[in-house]
Amino acid sequence: MHPTSLDFSLFQIKLFLAVAEARSFSRAAEAMHVEQSTLSRRISVLEQELGFSLFNRESRPIQLTARGQTLYEQWKPLVGAFEHSLSIVYAQREEDSATLSVCMVDSGVHLSDVPALSQRMRETYPDVSLMFHYAPMSKWHLALEDGLCDMAVTVEFDAAGMSGRFVLTEILSVPKLVCVLRSNPLSRLDHITYDDLRNQRFISNSENPKYAAFIRRICLAHGFEPTFGDASINAHGLTSMLQHNDEVLICDRFLRGLDSPLFKLFELPNTYSGLYTVHLRENKNPYIQPFIQTMQDYYNPEQN
Repeated sequence: MHPTSLDFSLFQIKLFLAVAEARSFSRAAEAMHVEQSTLSRRISVLEQELGFSLFNRESRPIQLTARGQTLYEQWKPLVGAFEHSLSIVYAQREEDSATLSVCMVDSGVHLSDVPALSQRMRETYPDVSLMFHYAPMSKWHLALEDGLCDMAVTVEFDAAGMSGRFVLTEILSVPKLVCVLRSNPLSRLDHITYDDLRNQRFISNSENPKYAAFIRRICLAHGFEPTFGDASINAHGLTSMLQHNDEVLICDRFLRGLDSPLFKLFELPNTYSGLYTVHLRENKNPYIQPFIQTMQDYYNPEQN
């Protein structure tokens, strides 16, 4: 079949990317807010159109075929570029209009809070138009530098160490979490210590070297060198990498997918992270600080 005769949608491609990253049809369906049967059907139609299989469904977790891996590597940046092009167009506005463009890390469960944050912002600033964009951890800082957004929302370790051009503001501080399979002997504990983690393998994330560096730093501070196991290609796949009973995932409660009944969560003693906003110091959009305040009030209601 000639490529120009193929007929499939951008949504099908995004569903394919979601399955490739989650390595699970059920988790991809949850992330994309569709029924699993709908997702499976759309992927099957895409495979029929292409004329070959994208996934080896016999493996657990599912794996990309060689052709599927090639398409993932080629399509992922193309979809990102397409979405950025729309961001540029929608960001164009008349001089007298009030707009704040916010980039959210796309692996965060806090994305579900966007409607409530938007409503609160409109109650105080009815004339401002909020525009939300979503990007992986490897892309949001480029969106800031290229002027595609006014500010970004991410987690502390991801924002740490940025240069003086950037202003970092803490929205919420929370304990770091340890996530293990319920079949892991550690799951029988009532609480967890760093000593319990010495002989475990830590999941890492090849997309963001800061993540492994953070884990190494906190483990060294407690007297041992961490052993790293498998690495997820991005934050979306971190939870799906937990497959063996000697693996642990260090994460924030903002990570999507932690609510699985297969997992048990512990608070990591004396180790904290949090939700942060980042913006360029030279960005003078007058609605940056009001939105930061709106987020702080929303996530810290006890301080109001």
